[in-house]
Amino acid sequence: MESLERSRRFESQSRNGTFDLSEWISNGFAGRPPECAEYVGPVEIRSSDVGPGERGLFVTRDVEAGTLLAVCKPVAIASGILPEKFAENAKMVIWKDLVTEIERVARRSSRVLRKIYTLAESDDGNRKKDLGVPDMELFKANSVLGFEFESPCEPVDLKRILGIADINTLTEKGCGVKKLGHGLYYSNEIDCVGLWVLPAFVNHSCSPNAGRLHVGDNVFIHAARDLKAGEEVTFAYFDVLLPLGTRRELCKTWSFVCRCHRCELERSLEGDLRGIEDDFGRIYKKGGEMEMTKLALKLEQKLTQLQGRVKAKDRQLIRASFAKAYWPMFRSPVLLKKWGRQMPCIEGVIDAVTCALPGDETALCAAATIVDKLKVSKGLTPYRKAMDRALRICKGLYGKQMKSNVMKDLIDAHVYNRGIIAPKSCIF
Repeated sequence: MESLERSRRFESQSRNGTFDLSEWISNGFAGRPPECAEYVGPVEIRSSDVGPGERGLFVTRDVEAGTLLAVCKPVAIASGILPEKFAENAKMVIWKDLVTEIERVARRSSRVLRKIYTLAESDDGNRKKDLGVPDMELFKANSVLGFEFESPCEPVDLKRILGIADINTLTEKGCGVKKLGHGLYYSNEIDCVGLWVLPAFVNHSCSPNAGRLHVGDNVFIHAARDLKAGEEVTFAYFDVLLPLGTRRELCKTWSFVCRCHRCELERSLEGDLRGIEDDFGRIYKKGGEMEMTKLALKLEQKLTQLQGRVKAKDRQLIRASFAKAYWPMFRSPVLLKKWGRQMPCIEGVIDAVTCALPGDETALCAAATIVDKLKVSKGLTPYRKAMDRALRICKGLYGKQMKSNVMKDLIDAHVYNRGIIAPKSCIF
């Protein structure tokens, strides 16, 4: 009977995307993460404008922020602790374990091998392209064509698998990424890397519109903001709350150039922002709350000068690039008293950050702290506005695979200094 109920649950999940993590979250993530079936929602792989021969994941209909787009199981996953003195050696061991596991799984299943071979591979540092658009039925657990994909295909080519793993593996840490389960919720000591095929098709943007939630070994992809039919789904491959020059260097490590609206905007303003960006690089490395606040003030003066040339939303994107210069003031009563009147309010900074990165955890910590301070006025307009803002960011980070009361509990757990969920690296 239990087995039948489990099969029915998996069938419903794979067909309808009916996932509810509420009970597990409410119980403090106790026990093993909930079992999940694979699910492919309103998405498909198409040719992408990011470059010749590139593919990407696109939504097939309008979706709201938090909507589940896909749930994917890993082909293989490997993890280990990275001691500071031997981090590079430990990474090599983890990488070797991962490739060995990918090869083992590929030899057992023609369908899995077909999925792996849909991915681009690197060849002496160059990315091979023009692989064509794969059949989406290959990624659906309940596909009526499943038997066709299990028929023999090409042999396992270890060199090809290495090239695919080199540019398609994901870690469980990153910008706009959240990890739940496995006892890793509070730990940054364990490094985990894996190959999830469908998420590997998601391209980068410095203004991403999707989030990635790791539940156990499964990856949940959800819309981080409202998306229009035909819009490409994008992730942040690295910390995008940085100035253009720094982001440009980070793109080089991934061997691509980002041409998103935000990057093109800042390229057009390089002459105006160069001095501020140079100062940011110097001050950020050295540290200093007062120096960072002065830099934020300098940026605000520049944005005032740019009002006639740059739209309000684009000015928010520029603020997001220097967000790390704004947060120190809100932690210091002295700095807030001295310069607070000349700077945006904290809600304005939160909105600027989430304009670029809808599911930013630092912004959620800030928004949750505001909600906590306004609890005494529950039901009044300021509280409702603060809660609406926090819920929007929470959906961007976690999706909405939980009941609204549980989502509010997650917001409460992010309150600054409470230390329940907010990571140690949270700078607010």
